[in-house]
Amino acid sequence: MRTGIIPILLSGFIVLTSMSECKKHNLLYHLVDNPVSFILNGIQFQSQPERVNNYGGSAHEFDTDDNGFFFSMSRELMSETDEYTLHIYLKSTEPFELNKRYSVCEMVDMAENNVGYASLLSFTDGFVAYHDAISGWIEFTDVSKGDHNYISGKFEMNCEDYDDNDLTFMEIRNGQFGPLRVE
Repeated sequence: MRTGIIPILLSGFIVLTSMSECKKHNLLYHLVDNPVSFILNGIQFQSQPERVNNYGGSAHEFDTDDNGFFFSMSRELMSETDEYTLHIYLKSTEPFELNKRYSVCEMVDMAENNVGYASLLSFTDGFVAYHDAISGWIEFTDVSKGDHNYISGKFEMNCEDYDDNDLTFMEIRNGQFGPLRVE
C-alpha cells in the first residue's frame, strides 16, 4: 500500500501541537486559590494557591444531611520565615447553621457521634510536631453551591504541644478561610 509523505507530516504536526496544548492545560490538576489565613502569636500566615485534581478528590470536604454535617480542611500556610499545616475536622449531629460557632478542641462525644479536632503541624529538622487545639471554634459564614461547592468562615484557637517536657503555647487569631472549594 502506498502512502504519501503529506499525510504522515500532517499527522506528526497534529500530535506535536496537541502535546504542547496539554502542557499549557494540565490534564491532571489545576490551581485554585482556596485562601486561608491567620495570625499566629502576632505573625501573619497565608496560604498559596493549591493544586486541585481535575477529576475527583479534594483535601477539603463539606457535607450536610438530616443527621448533621461534616467539614474537613487541610492547608499549608506560610509566613516570611515559618510554615505550618492547619487541619480542622468537624463532624456534628447538630443541624448546620451559618454564623454559629462550633468547638474544634478535641471534642469527642461518641455517644452523640460528634467529633471536633484542630491542629497545626510543623516540620523542623526532619521532625513533625503536632500542636493540638485545647480551645477554639470555627464559624461558617457562607456556602455556595453550583458547578463547584465553596464554603467560607472564620476560626480562632489556642494550641499546645509538649516538646521535651517543655510546653509550647500557640495563639491563633483572625483565622479566615474561603471561598474554599469543597467536595
